[in-house]
Amino acid sequence: MKVFVYSKRPDEEEFFERYGKQYQLDLSASSEGITRENTHLAKGCGAVVVAAAGYLDLEIISDLKHYGIAYIVTRTAGFNHIDLKAAKALGVKVSYVPSYSPNAISEHTLMLALALMRKLKSVMQRVEAQDFRLAGLRAGEIRNMTIGIVGTGKIGFETIKAFKGLGAAVLAYDFNPREDVKAYAEYVDLDALYAKSDMLSFHCPYTPENYHMVNEKSIAKMKGGVYLINTARGELFDYQTVLDGLRSGKIGGLGFDVYENEETFVRHNLTGQTFEEPVFHELTALDNVIFTPHIGFYTDEAVSNMVEYALRNLYEYVQNGQCENELHL
Repeated sequence: MKVFVYSKRPDEEEFFERYGKQYQLDLSASSEGITRENTHLAKGCGAVVVAAAGYLDLEIISDLKHYGIAYIVTRTAGFNHIDLKAAKALGVKVSYVPSYSPNAISEHTLMLALALMRKLKSVMQRVEAQDFRLAGLRAGEIRNMTIGIVGTGKIGFETIKAFKGLGAAVLAYDFNPREDVKAYAEYVDLDALYAKSDMLSFHCPYTPENYHMVNEKSIAKMKGGVYLINTARGELFDYQTVLDGLRSGKIGGLGFDVYENEETFVRHNLTGQTFEEPVFHELTALDNVIFTPHIGFYTDEAVSNMVEYALRNLYEYVQNGQCENELHL
């Protein structure tokens, strides 16, 4: 099968070459994210592989269908950048990568948690200024905290084990509790999770139902001084309300790797430039806030996994006309 890859990065090259050969796919590519203006690049191919850059709406999917595309594969776990209803109506099959090195994001989550607890941002600023005093830098210890985990899929489970390994008490919430998780965490309802947790970490996919689940009402249910970590999806948080909570002291700190509408600046070099995201700028100016630009997934193993599993999906389509990771409405 001939396949066109959008948003191909240099660091993915070796993996596309390796797994393209393994799964007998004829690959061509562009570094550009998919847009209406470049759908023609996939003409003559049977499938496209995309990332999260660019929204595949009805018009784009219609163009792809016109050019002969039967399959869209996103090499991401999230799939809210694809209009699944449009794809279904047009008879274009869509698949995704349900997991890739869950340890990558769980380790990143733990890093953010430790950095917040140890006031690392303030420490680094002081060291830069050659201020080596102790005042104001006393930290808490995670082993004395109750950690709440929202979402206990593969990433959430690895995160639970990481915090448990540091001696923390761990609570969990999920629509579908898992028996294996119960050896490490106690499942409670969401209100109880909010009320009892000193730190909350989110590991659930974004759906229309959980849009801005962290909002004025949910924050009001949380403990005073709670720490929040979001390495899942920016749409889960109402960041204006989170900013208000940080200013009032209701929220003790924020570590986030994702931001709503982040595509306007994440993955771009904006050195010396300004961009219009006032809430984001106000958040990142605070000493008790740490932002990383959607890099939680970005390890050698995770990048390899994303490419391998995406191309394996296409191999299954070629062999069987369907694949294990196909998305259905």
